[in-house]
Amino acid sequence: MKETQVYLRTEQRWKGLQFQAETRYQPSMYIAKVEFEVESGMNEDDKEAFASTILRLLEEKMKLEFKRQLETTEEKHGFLETSSLTRLSERLARECQRISQKYRVTQFNCSID
Repeated sequence: MKETQVYLRTEQRWKGLQFQAETRYQPSMYIAKVEFEVESGMNEDDKEAFASTILRLLEEKMKLEFKRQLETTEEKHGFLETSSLTRLSERLARECQRISQKYRVTQFNCSID
């Protein structure tokens, strides 16, 4: 099995009640994107904890998943097999659903492009 280094580049921002984050997992060509809208009553401490939870998901859990998929599947020029990409997308959706239930989230969207 080959050892792969995965490098991250994450951008995040609050836009009113909406938190958006994108993480690129290099050497793959993919970017995980999440967007959460929170209830208006969320205080600053909760917002900070929420953002930290999202970043931990993108920069730790999903990084390990990308690394595992890159090491165990046929990767061609940064592109993964379709089944690997599907597994990654499903994992991201499950984790976002779990987070949205823990915090006061009114809606969320997530994808891997």
